[in-house]
Amino acid sequence: MPGDVTTTAIESVENAQQASAAAPKARTAPRGLWLLPSFTDLAMLLPVFVVLVRMNGLSGLLTDADTAWHIATGRWILAHGRVPTQELFSFTMGGRPFCAWEWLWEVIAAWLYGLGGLSMVVVASIAVISATFGLLYRLVRRTCGNMLIAMGTTALAMIVSTIHWAARPHLFTILFTVLFLWILERAREGGLRGLLSLPLLTILWANLHGGFIVGLVLVLAYAAGEIVGGLFGADGRTRRDGFLRSRPYLATAAGCLAGSLVNPQSYKLHVYIYKFLSAGFVNDTVVECLSFNFHQSGALYFEAMLACAILSLMWSMWRGRWEQAILIVGWTHLALYAGRNLPLFAVIVAPTIAAAFDEVVRLAAESRAAGWLKGTARELREIGHEYLPMDGAGRFPFIGASGVVFLLVLLCIQVRPPLLEAKYDSHIYPVAAIKALRSEDRIFTTDLWGGYLIYRLYPNQRVFIDGRFDFYGGEFLERYLSVLHGKYDWEKSLRSYGIDTVLLPVRESLVSTLKASANWRPVYDDGIAIVFRRKAEQVSAENLGGVSRGRQTTKPEFDDLRIIKYDLRGDA
Repeated sequence: MPGDVTTTAIESVENAQQASAAAPKARTAPRGLWLLPSFTDLAMLLPVFVVLVRMNGLSGLLTDADTAWHIATGRWILAHGRVPTQELFSFTMGGRPFCAWEWLWEVIAAWLYGLGGLSMVVVASIAVISATFGLLYRLVRRTCGNMLIAMGTTALAMIVSTIHWAARPHLFTILFTVLFLWILERAREGGLRGLLSLPLLTILWANLHGGFIVGLVLVLAYAAGEIVGGLFGADGRTRRDGFLRSRPYLATAAGCLAGSLVNPQSYKLHVYIYKFLSAGFVNDTVVECLSFNFHQSGALYFEAMLACAILSLMWSMWRGRWEQAILIVGWTHLALYAGRNLPLFAVIVAPTIAAAFDEVVRLAAESRAAGWLKGTARELREIGHEYLPMDGAGRFPFIGASGVVFLLVLLCIQVRPPLLEAKYDSHIYPVAAIKALRSEDRIFTTDLWGGYLIYRLYPNQRVFIDGRFDFYGGEFLERYLSVLHGKYDWEKSLRSYGIDTVLLPVRESLVSTLKASANWRPVYDDGIAIVFRRKAEQVSAENLGGVSRGRQTTKPEFDDLRIIKYDLRGDA
């Protein structure tokens, strides 16, 4: 017995010595460290910097004309006290059932718009982005423990995600994805009680954006990871334990599914999402639904993250982190399938990439590698651990939060810097051409400019089309594109909808066709937009089926704003 005790004590001392040798040598922390911004603060301030400097101000988040009908829908809800069930904005789809599946965000956006216009909506969107990447940094740091690696991985994920930064409700899906990952990681470490909050969060998520399906996928991935881990066990008991460990996640997934039914449309929301995801023509035509274009700027960042994800996949399988392996494989496929999935891919794989890279650095520091490589790895570990006190568990990121608050304060100033003005770019949108349009006109224009017309003319005018491609459907979009490209039946299509005015960018292919037509004449051209009107004698001769032209003239409901949206052909 004494010999066993002595042997155990010697082994304990040896293990402690080995652990001490493997750990990075602690340096004396600089005085006044707590007065410096934390890395969480930096992660929250970085999106503010990117928007104001790299994206040319608040207008950089107005890259999608869908913001138009979102805010207009929210104002309608606030005015009528209920969620609309029929189409509001187009004359081509008037009276058709419409699913307002993001009604809560629309109400919030409309309320913010009433407080401070689009600038307020954009600043609120920046706040969501800042919170997302502040939380992502804390999650990544939790998985790897190295400040520098965590910050670098978070910054890379943020850069990749900028492809889809816009003042739209999908920003909440990115935020909730990170929040779900945080809670699921805590549950994996033993905090299963946190899973009870996920069905409640799903209720909120389902009313903000249809991406709540992502949360359900994440929970099921963790359940599948436990099952796969059990199947690779050495004996039947291990396999049985794997199934038992998956049960809390499966129960949570069922709760999340039930929570998603708590919305104004109930199960019809799920049917609508299914139809949207399975809409072949829309998904094969709309730019954001197509595969990422590796020829565009910023492709290098996505390629770097893609390579890191593949390497971290091997690390996950080696470490038995099967839920991470499943998520990496699934979201890598989705990111390559559609560009709109890149932000979710970036935030989902970031924690695993950081953990894998941290272990590579540790192995390099302890290996017999070349002196410069070993020294660099040790220095990276030491520096990464030196500043851990900067992000203490109880430290709130006041400086990061103050960045967004500072933007809100600047919005209260009458004379604001141009970077804080959210306006339409008159070189891209028909800002001046609006004066050439009449209240009785029935206008054909692009889907991008249709969103702009909703801002400027609704409810006085309805549009032919806007950016709600899932709502209009593949058959209508195909007909719209045939007109826009000036195919043989373009005139017949315009006549069938009673179109008497066409508003187009001057470089659109239909412009040349209209100039050559004897039935149309240009009435306005400013080098950006051109307006054609059907000749009066043609309108009288064709007898457009008694289409009512009477509309009450009202003041435009929205101010001059700036939105840039990709149209169906990918032009900005």
